[in-house]
Amino acid sequence: MIPVRLYIALFLAVGGICFVLALAAGQPSGMLLGLFFLGWGAVVWYLRFGRRGTPSHASPAVTGESGYRSNPHRKLPIASERLATPPAERNPALDELKQLPQTAITAGLVAAVPGLATELYVEAKKRNVEMGISDASFAECIFDLELVGAFERAMIFAGDKNLASLFVDAVVFKATGKSPSAPSHEGIINGETVEHRGIAKYALAKKHLTTSFPDPGAWLFITEYMQARGDVMNPAYFMAGADSVLPIRRTGEWITEKALTGKSPTKEEMDALPKAIDAIGKAELLKAKVQMPQESERSK
Repeated sequence: MIPVRLYIALFLAVGGICFVLALAAGQPSGMLLGLFFLGWGAVVWYLRFGRRGTPSHASPAVTGESGYRSNPHRKLPIASERLATPPAERNPALDELKQLPQTAITAGLVAAVPGLATELYVEAKKRNVEMGISDASFAECIFDLELVGAFERAMIFAGDKNLASLFVDAVVFKATGKSPSAPSHEGIINGETVEHRGIAKYALAKKHLTTSFPDPGAWLFITEYMQARGDVMNPAYFMAGADSVLPIRRTGEWITEKALTGKSPTKEEMDALPKAIDAIGKAELLKAKVQMPQESERSK
C-alpha cells in the first residue's frame, strides 16, 4: 500500500512540473492545472501533518497533568455508565465512642459495632420477607425496633444511658449509612415515622402518643407495618404487627447480648417468648385497634 506521504509528494511534483512547462510554453490552462496540483498537495499536507505533526487518523495519545495517557478520540462514558465511588463517610457516634477514655466497657462497645450492625440488619431483612412485605426498605423499620432491644442490653452492659445511646447510633450508621433522626411531634401523631432511623422515635412515642394500646412503642411499629402492607384499617394486619413486636425486640436483645458478652439466650428465655406473646391479650389488642392513635389525639 502506497504511503500517504508519497501520494502528497507526487501531487506536488506533478503540479510543479506542469506549472514550469506551461509557463515556458505560455499555456495559461497548463499553469492553472499545475497550480491546482500544487495547492491540493499543500492542503492535504497541512491537514494530515501540519496541525499536530502526526497523522490525525492515528488517534494520538495525549498526556495530561496527571500523567494518564488518553485517546482524545475515545468516546467518554455518560454519567450513568461511570462507576460512582463515594468518599468514605465517617461514623460520628462511633468516632465519639473512640475518643472517650478506653475502658473495658467503651472498648467492648466499639468492638461490637461492626459485627452487630451486620447481624441485626441481616435478621431484619429476613423478618421483612417473613412478614410478607414487598418493600425491602421496611427492613429498616424492623431494624429500628431491634435496636430498642439492643439499647436495653447496652444499658445493662455499660450502666450509662449516654454510652448506650452512642452505641446504638453508631450501629444505625454502620448498618444503613444514615444518621439517626427523630420525627416531630406532629410526625409521631400522624404516623409519619417510617423514614426515621434509630430509636428516638420510640422514646418520643412514649412521650407524645396517646392511645388505648398499653405500649405506645409497639403501637408505633404496628402503624408502620400496616402502612407497609397498604391497609391501616385491616385487623389481620394489626394482629400480625402486634405479634411481631416482642420477637423483634428479643432478637435485638439477644444478638446484642451475644456481641457484648458472648452469652446466648438461655433455653428458659427462648421458651418463655411464645407464652409472652400469647399473654399480650388479643381481645384487648382488637379493642385498641378500633381507634387509631392520631384519631384519639385529635379528638381531644
